[in-house]
Amino acid sequence: ELFIIPSSSMQPTLQIGDRILVKKTDNYQPQQGDLVVFFAPEAAKKNDLFVQENKEVIYIKRIIGQPRQTVQVRQGVIYLDGQPLSEDYAVTPPNYEVTSLVLSEQMYWVLGDNRNESFDSHIWGSLPAKNIIGQAYKIIFPPQRVRSLL
Repeated sequence: ELFIIPSSSMQPTLQIGDRILVKKTDNYQPQQGDLVVFFAPEAAKKNDLFVQENKEVIYIKRIIGQPRQTVQVRQGVIYLDGQPLSEDYAVTPPNYEVTSLVLSEQMYWVLGDNRNESFDSHIWGSLPAKNIIGQAYKIIFPPQRVRSLL
């Protein structure tokens, strides 16, 4: 399915106006680092000033934490199960803190690559697996940006 990137929250990986393809499969198990497209969870819809009541909103973010993992953000570093996350896709470190939390079954922690300009799990919490539509796998437009996202 085709989606258009509406904001800068995933820069530099995705730019405003990029057209991406998303693979939708019932048995998809998101992995750390995957780019996923999902329906905004209720907590996000309550805090998003641009969401109209009863309207479905779709976001794209990167999977950071998976079910049963411990996530923490401290002094600009993201920790998974106590180990610093090595990231080459985020340009600036997060300027926020997240106290240590354990993700429940079927819950994911997702962040935008533009760490400090993204409306994501650091604001609204965990993402339920049932909200995930699929994995973004390719930029198909504009022509100079065509590439795989896998």
